[in-house]
Amino acid sequence: MDTSGCIVVEHAVPLQTVKHGQHFVEHDPVALLESVDECIASVVEQLGDDTRYVRAAGLATQRSTILCAARATGTPLTPLISWQDRRGYQDIAQFEPHADRIREITGLRLTPHYGMAKLRWCLEHVDAVQAQLAAGDLIGAPLSSYLLRHLSGDVEWRVDSVNASRTLLMDMYSANWSAELLELFALPITILPTIQPCRSTFGSLSLGDNAVPISVATGDQAAALFCAGEPAPGTAFINMGTGAFVQVATGAVPVRDERLLTSIVWQDADTRQYVLEGTVNGAGSAVDYFTSITGTQLEPSSLKLRESLERLDEAPLFLNGVGGLGSPDWIADFPSRFEGEGGPALQLAAVYESIVFLVVRNLRRMRQRLDVRRLILTGGLAQFDWLAQSLADLAGLPVLQPSEPEATLMGLAQLVSNGQCRVHPGSRRFEPQKNALLQRRHARWVAAMEAVPGVLLER
Repeated sequence: MDTSGCIVVEHAVPLQTVKHGQHFVEHDPVALLESVDECIASVVEQLGDDTRYVRAAGLATQRSTILCAARATGTPLTPLISWQDRRGYQDIAQFEPHADRIREITGLRLTPHYGMAKLRWCLEHVDAVQAQLAAGDLIGAPLSSYLLRHLSGDVEWRVDSVNASRTLLMDMYSANWSAELLELFALPITILPTIQPCRSTFGSLSLGDNAVPISVATGDQAAALFCAGEPAPGTAFINMGTGAFVQVATGAVPVRDERLLTSIVWQDADTRQYVLEGTVNGAGSAVDYFTSITGTQLEPSSLKLRESLERLDEAPLFLNGVGGLGSPDWIADFPSRFEGEGGPALQLAAVYESIVFLVVRNLRRMRQRLDVRRLILTGGLAQFDWLAQSLADLAGLPVLQPSEPEATLMGLAQLVSNGQCRVHPGSRRFEPQKNALLQRRHARWVAAMEAVPGVLLER
């Protein structure tokens, strides 16, 4: 990307997600490195001699994906365990009496999605991990640390504070590993990478004959917050991909809510910034779930889906607990199901509708703490106009749809360039309209969710 905010060259390689049962979600770490190497090689080929003009590189990754590896060589000992993975849910139940203290230190909930639960599972169940620990050569690291180690060729394992925070082991006030939590979870600090500010020295990336400094490392959702430059007061950023993440920047002062997340979103040598964040696990993953159980795949542009969205009064409701019900309810095993009858197209319409309902649920909780006056919608689902308009209608707030939906890319460019990359304003604005049908269906959906046996939703 150049300083005008335009993409000069790009290349993408898909990475397979492997799921085992209900709780295990993994990626192949070797395949990931090969895919990144392929992307870099393609960029070098496309740029040719112009690689000499590349001044800096940045890295933005999934925040709660981790693996264990041999510290000295970087050889993986486990798969990449996805942020969606919940294999440690039974183990961490023993720490529930400490949940309030954990939240005080980290700003986060005690859930199996974070790295701590996955590291404990690996230490308990993977022989190679146990052997490497005994040999004093084990590293348990977030995805960003694994990539930085291999891309830079630096033998030191480093991690930025944003990705470190998603291990549930970092003190959000000091941006250091918490000795108290390491003792509580029986995890040695020796297996963790060194925490650095998001803007600091992370080694260099080889682009042909050009060594490009890696000057920024952060999380994907944290980078997305900067897609339009410095986050504006009163703006909630909603990035919809596999999950949907609702963020409002609070500056240097963390704002706390017991049902939401308080997170470091940026750190450099002089400043530290925080957000109040809500998490919806079942966004794009809910659409994938629907495809897997029905064998039906309809693009948002398909006529059949558009017609179904116009007939929502005939559609079932979808009780969306895909990937576990996130904030503000935090129910790991909420049972997803359709309530009512309808064909595949009507069911898919209900799935998309449920994403809007879950996002608005987070927004309403967030607005009890913060003044939110507008929404910026980005990510893979952002260009779905029906979703943007429905979100505006139900939230009662204008929704801006940027011309470039890849918010993580735009935000990372802003951070790497230190604000020198031109910002492209939103190309479309959706004003809230009266939508009695959506309001009625939302009320029915809330009642249906609350009626699930054994489930207590946050009021």
